[in-house]
Amino acid sequence: MASLLSDGRVLVGTLRNNILIGASWGADLTPHVWGHRDEVWGLAVHPGGGLVLTGAWDHTIRCWNTTFRECIWSQELEAGVQTVAVSADGKALVVGFTTGIWVTLSMDDRSEIVRQKCGKEPVQD
Repeated sequence: MASLLSDGRVLVGTLRNNILIGASWGADLTPHVWGHRDEVWGLAVHPGGGLVLTGAWDHTIRCWNTTFRECIWSQELEAGVQTVAVSADGKALVVGFTTGIWVTLSMDDRSEIVRQKCGKEPVQD
């Protein structure tokens, strides 16, 4: 998985649960953040800049400060995370689980806004 930051840098998720960063596509990549205990499947860039959200099969989502390379917050969830996305206004976070459920959470306090079950298959981007 990969995402493009507003400043043109590239974030790439690895199979070893790390996020790498590079100046552009094809550039050398260096470790940026690490901390999940299982495979990272979700990666979203916050539209306000400076924040990246990750979700993993370790049942957590994490919010990272891209400047200081630190985890700002982490939230334990009910199941493995397959995908994450941030709304265009940056106020909501959508999390898709390996169980076929997706939820919308408030970015302010991570309270649940909406919950839906789409089936038994993992929710994909």
